[in-house]
Formats: sequence, C-alpha cells, structure tokens
Amino acid sequence: MNEPIDPLRPPLPEQEFIDWPRREGAARDHDHHPFHRRMHAGRISREEIQGLVCNRYYCQTRIPIKDAIILSKSDDPAFRRMWVRRIREHDGERDGEGGLALWLRLAAGVGLDVERVRSCVDVLPGVRFACDHHVTLVRERFLLEAVASSLTDFFSPDIMTKRINAWETHYP
Repeated sequence: MNEPIDPLRPPLPEQEFIDWPRREGAARDHDHHPFHRRMHAGRISREEIQGLVCNRYYCQTRIPIKDAIILSKSDDPAFRRMWVRRIREHDGERDGEGGLALWLRLAAGVGLDVERVRSCVDVLPGVRFACDHHVTLVRERFLLEAVASSLTDFFSPDIMTKRINAWETHYP
C-alpha cells in the first residue's frame, strides 16, 4: 500500500491499473466514516443533514476552481477539451444549472436558507481548511499529481446513488 515506487518496475496492465484505485477507494472512501454509516442507516438528525449539505456545498464550490487550475497546467488541447467539461458539470452553462445549483436546491429541500449556504458563512473551519488545502495542493504540484488528486470522482456516482437511496428511505 505505502511501498516505495520502483522506477524500474514495468507499468501495470491496463485493467490492473484501473482496478487498483477502485480497490483503494472502496477501502478508504469517506463513505465508511461512522457519520455516513449512521446516515445510511437513518440515524442522523435533521440538523446533522443540514450541516452535511452546508459543508458539502463548500466542498463542491472548490471542485471547479481546482479543475480550472488543472486546466491551466496542461499544454495539451485534447486534455483541456476533455477536462473543461468537469467545470461545466459543476458550474453549469447558465445560472441555475450544474451540480452547484443542485446542491443549493438540496439545501432548500432540507430547510436551509439558500443564500446563507451560498455565502458559505456557516462552513466548519476544518472543512474549509481541508477543501482549501486541496486547491493549494493542486496549484503547487505537477499536473500528474493534480489529476491524481481528482481520482475520488471515480467513486462519486456509486456513493451518490447509495446516499440518495438512504435519503429517500429515511429522510423523505
């Protein structure tokens, strides 16, 4: 797991390379945290859900910023054309579209003041630090490391499906 990289070792076969981060992600993702386990089991309060949405919205606002920095590091037009769609997915093409707009709709749905969530005034200091540090890491590291820091997106669809199912079941 944390063994040093051998520069003379041949690259992994393609499927093995794909399977390795999936295994790591499955074992290490934040979805295994006790809070998320309680949430999936229907054992968190309305206030805890509101806190999750508020703090997660801030996290989501950092993603297009991080992705724009990654874009700026690449000299490859094909890579940039592919990567820029990640920014559009979060920011949308127009106001009211994209993933950030969906998080704000969720904020309204759980009873939060949307403008207050958008202002990020209630974000926990530790959440703010972690998210901002991720942006700093991407800014300061090489392109490969910056892209690798985005591998958590690999697991998002499965995690969000699980989360949505739990919310529909336990928190209608």
